[in-house]
Amino acid sequence: VWYISLGMMIAVSIHVVGTILVFAYLVLPPVTALLLSRRLGIVLWLSVFFAVISTVVGTLIAVSPLDVPISYAIVASCAVLYALTWSATG
Repeated sequence: VWYISLGMMIAVSIHVVGTILVFAYLVLPPVTALLLSRRLGIVLWLSVFFAVISTVVGTLIAVSPLDVPISYAIVASCAVLYALTWSATG
């Protein structure tokens, strides 16, 4: 039941917001969190934190005078957050 509902949620969200944004949310925040910790509970909370920060920053960039599409701004902020974390840890 869990896997069926997860698959349906991913399929619906791909149609609603787009493939790039869905897979960026599925991959980039957890990978960024894994750079900082290996404990599952900490990685879970850090990945939620990184996703929220990326969403807020991407939304602020999208509504700024730059006139960037919101999904691309969120994906770019996720990628920049990953790159900053990677450069700071290694």
